[in-house]
Amino acid sequence: MSKLAMRKVFDNQELRALGFKILLQIHDELIGECPKENADKVAEILTSVMKESAKPVVQVPFKCDATIETHWYESDYSDVLNNEY
Repeated sequence: MSKLAMRKVFDNQELRALGFKILLQIHDELIGECPKENADKVAEILTSVMKESAKPVVQVPFKCDATIETHWYESDYSDVLNNEY
């Protein structure tokens, strides 16, 4: 299902127009980047695309949460980042 979602995200023209690019796929997560000014809109579209991607194959509803960070693992290591940089 992750591969279906990745394909749908990659093919989504609206995400492309907003400058979104997939950087990594880790288990069931996609990590990507986009311009700061488009982050909220990208998160909204990305969540929708990922939740809907398996509908033709699976009838179970899916949950998808998007988080917007300025640095990878910022929420986990914000104290270290603030002290170091």
